[in-house]
Amino acid sequence: MIGSEIVGVAIGLSFTFLLLSIIASGLGEIVSRVFTLRAQTLRQGIRALVVGGEHGTATTFINDLFKRPAIRSLSRHQMELKYEEFGFFNFFRRQPGPSAIPAKRFVQALLSRALADEDFQKKLAKNRKERKKAEAADAGQGDGGEGNAGQSDKSKKSEMDLLVKHVTKNSPCEMPEEMASQIKQIATTVKLEVTEKDEQYLAFRNKLENWYDDSIERITGWYKRKLQVVLFILGLGLAIGLNVSAFTVGSALWSDDTVRAAVVVEAEAIRDAAADEEEGEDSAMDEEAFGSPTDVEAIVLLERLQLPIGWTTREDDRRVPSDLEGWIGHVVGWLFTAAAVSLGAPYWFDLMGKLIDLRNGGKDTSGDRQKEEDPEPQPDTEHKVTIEVKQAPAGDGN
Repeated sequence: MIGSEIVGVAIGLSFTFLLLSIIASGLGEIVSRVFTLRAQTLRQGIRALVVGGEHGTATTFINDLFKRPAIRSLSRHQMELKYEEFGFFNFFRRQPGPSAIPAKRFVQALLSRALADEDFQKKLAKNRKERKKAEAADAGQGDGGEGNAGQSDKSKKSEMDLLVKHVTKNSPCEMPEEMASQIKQIATTVKLEVTEKDEQYLAFRNKLENWYDDSIERITGWYKRKLQVVLFILGLGLAIGLNVSAFTVGSALWSDDTVRAAVVVEAEAIRDAAADEEEGEDSAMDEEAFGSPTDVEAIVLLERLQLPIGWTTREDDRRVPSDLEGWIGHVVGWLFTAAAVSLGAPYWFDLMGKLIDLRNGGKDTSGDRQKEEDPEPQPDTEHKVTIEVKQAPAGDGN
């Protein structure tokens, strides 16, 4: 059937792209570690988050922020962390630093700049003494001193108010305008939601952490887009190095029933093995948990599939074009392969599974196979008969 052949070709191409994506993902992880791509993206994202489009003292602020113990301790390289303006050559310059910063650590480092200021510490200590005196006065006045109690309550200042005023009023901590504006906005929201002054500071920190968590998702998107570019470059290198043209492979799968059937069998085996692993670990297959097969196994599988890939010196071999028109199509096939690899292994694994289910009539063959291996237990009638036979003489004896 033509429909079955088309689905078989799609499964073969998806399986080929899956194997190449696994190899590229392993190489991409090496590239990311060597060039500290994740750490650099995090610093760039935090810079945009904290200082916006400011320059000058903003770089000094970021350098000091990353040297704070709350962030510095997250880096396995215990050395001075220095941020530099991002540029083409700086992309290839190794800048050690943490690849992830939890929200609590970021807020702790951000506020520690203000909390470490001596003038602010004096104001904070003075305010705490005044609050204690006011609370003692309120307790001493009781019901008879309602007016003085209201006056003492009015004189209280929350720690959040003092902190916001310190970091936004030309303070020695040199908070960038972007970050100071964000802190003011969060503090205003907290005042509207929390009326008890003693609880405002904790609510303020929680709001600041939530704001950071929401913003870090955008930074994660930046990293994924950069990694996708890296995967495209690696995929193009694999396509040229291994001579994997999507058009040549697709043509072979369409014209050769034996090769197509063999590739589909291998694809189903990989899909079923991954399903068994997923059920055994009771976890979903996603970008972080994807690990079957490994990059080494992927290379072995590519060699075993007997697809028209690799280089040869034979002139009549279809893996190498014989004219200019053929080479143009071959190069376009390389680019198509590289674009497919940039989508990532989880994408092709999911698509391959859906195509296999479509080929099998929409049934999940892995589930059927599991039922065949684990049949439902049948009632043990012989065991019941034996019990009855043994219990009968006991009843007669009584």
